[in-house]
Amino acid sequence: MRDREDTRFRVLVLDFDGVLTPRIEVDWLLVKKEASKLVGIEIASLLDFYRSYFGTEAFEKVSNLVKKYEVKAVSKTELTPCMDELLEKAAEKGVKIYVATMQAREPIQIFLHRYGLEKYVTKIVCREDFADKRSMLAFILNDAGALPNEAIFVDDMYRNIKQCMELGLVCIRAERDKRKFVETVAKLLGLHLECLESFGD
Repeated sequence: MRDREDTRFRVLVLDFDGVLTPRIEVDWLLVKKEASKLVGIEIASLLDFYRSYFGTEAFEKVSNLVKKYEVKAVSKTELTPCMDELLEKAAEKGVKIYVATMQAREPIQIFLHRYGLEKYVTKIVCREDFADKRSMLAFILNDAGALPNEAIFVDDMYRNIKQCMELGLVCIRAERDKRKFVETVAKLLGLHLECLESFGD
């Protein structure tokens, strides 16, 4: 029945950069340059580096270097409008909320605490746990005891949405218009968000 559509989702998985926040202000070119110098490897993509070197000493060194920049940046990082109401109402409905991010755990904890949102989040799954989103999502499904079609995943990168689709979750790409994905998630969960009425004002 169509009116029961909103009851089937038990898990909401959110990326951090581009989803929980519109953007984390880090000079990634500078970070890659410093990271390359630190480990003596040319790092063109941090995501590719994490995947290739996960679990190694080089990974630890680069991850810790990047974390310093991330921690500094989150003090100025804004919350995506309506995200606080979305998390609160989803949690009240019994939805388990996870953050799946290629950032480090500490900056996410700082960010969530700053906005008083940590109480709504079941778990943060980050690059210190897994080197790619597919592994994160597989872990989260198992941790939540949920089927893929009972989980919604929101990310702003196509490569991560592709991995999500392969696992069979409901995948939503957060593009430039942040209102659109918040509205879509709220609708799927059967939530009425008052703040959507003034989003962007």
